[in-house]
Amino acid sequence: MLYKKLGQLDKARPLYQQTAEFRERVFGPNHPSLATALVNLAVICSQQGCHGDAQPLYEQALRIYEDCFGPSHPRLSETLRNLALCKYEQGEYETAARLYKRSTEIRDGDNLPGNYPQGKVARRQSSNLDTASALRNSINIQGPA
Repeated sequence: MLYKKLGQLDKARPLYQQTAEFRERVFGPNHPSLATALVNLAVICSQQGCHGDAQPLYEQALRIYEDCFGPSHPRLSETLRNLALCKYEQGEYETAARLYKRSTEIRDGDNLPGNYPQGKVARRQSSNLDTASALRNSINIQGPA
């Protein structure tokens, strides 16, 4: 994490890869902890401009989160948003729009788990407001900002 904060992504990426491999060995291939490690690794890949490497990591994390938490959990929404940004960067605008729309539907839905701290989601969403707004404007999605 320190390397990531210092912007030394080339040093951070192998460590994030090792973390994902370790979690898969310890927890198995369908554990939410693995999904979180995969998302973290995918973010590093995306920040390096390696969107082709990030995409399957996001997709694997999505499958795990959906299997573990169901189709409307906030982690699913967050990962869908990340995948939408990845697809957008790859020029797949229609797919990005579809994924982003699904992400916002989950985020804004009334079917969040009762014990999930919605304030945490709101803080994460507001911290990414500029990115999300730019994506929404670029692909002409209407919805709350």
